[in-house]
Amino acid sequence: MKVTTWNVNGIRARVAQVLEWVARESPDVLCMQEIKASPEHVPPELSLLDGYWGYWHGHKGYSGVSLHLRKSAFPRKPHFEHPEFDHENRIVTARSGDALVASIYVPNGNKDYPAKVRFLEALAKWAGEKRSTTERMILCGDLNVAREERDVHPVLRKPEQIGQTPAERALLEAVIAPGFVDLSRKFKPDDDRAPGPGAPRVQLPLKL
Repeated sequence: MKVTTWNVNGIRARVAQVLEWVARESPDVLCMQEIKASPEHVPPELSLLDGYWGYWHGHKGYSGVSLHLRKSAFPRKPHFEHPEFDHENRIVTARSGDALVASIYVPNGNKDYPAKVRFLEALAKWAGEKRSTTERMILCGDLNVAREERDVHPVLRKPEQIGQTPAERALLEAVIAPGFVDLSRKFKPDDDRAPGPGAPRVQLPLKL
């Protein structure tokens, strides 16, 4: 299974790139964040992406996520929903059989750090509960926390900087703790340039 995640920073400006990406990579799962568009304003070429079940969860000009599952890999139509702790259209999940996938866009915290903390705390609680009853579960997205020092360019490393603080890293570890695997580190353990789980604006194809 190939899983991809991408913070597109505005889906209406990325139509050609997303279509090219999907054609080239043929992902089984496509997660996008910061789409900055309500469902009715998603370009038609993407709103009904050929060969995919899909769900767009956003509003104009801010935040938003989407999640797409290839029909050949997931023949049964998934059940899409967003957990109760969702706010600002930041998480959508899809369940298909024994698989649960989530596309997540954690607040960066610069304008409202307490809101970021609340979101991460709720995400950790929710993920732990779901993980205990779900055989296959994948969390994708822009988590806006650098898990390790090597996930930040040396000149930008500041332990007091939001996104790098020990408190945020501890919250991210709480999300991962119930048995999740940091796939970028699993497949590229010695690559300091490989994006960690909180790295923003990445195109990340992983074969599971």
